[in-house]
Amino acid sequence: MIGRLAAPTLAPVVQLVAAVLALGPPDLAQGLAFLSTGAPTAAQSLAAVQLLVWALIGVGVATSLGALATEALSRSRVRRRLWEGSVIAVGLLLLITGAMRHLTYQPTLAGGTVEEATNALGR
Repeated sequence: MIGRLAAPTLAPVVQLVAAVLALGPPDLAQGLAFLSTGAPTAAQSLAAVQLLVWALIGVGVATSLGALATEALSRSRVRRRLWEGSVIAVGLLLLITGAMRHLTYQPTLAGGTVEEATNALGR
């Protein structure tokens, strides 16, 4: 029984670690600004997508933990294919969202030139 519960216990932990590494903590203010402003900026749109992904991860983790509790209490078989499919879907969602975050990030320069910024960074 412990062998059957090891993978479902480890998967949510791995997903949370991957989300923290790929996405970082969500920016709640920017995400909510996406819903409240007329024309959202790219940063607000990205923050809203991050909030959505974190919400989906939270639901997935809660579902996995609920399935673990059900399995541990009743020893009934959880539908393995459905669970495996949800783990793959969350992994792909993390990968795509993390790639979007890293590919679309554009640091802003608040005055000055690129040379001044490079000198300030010491490069």
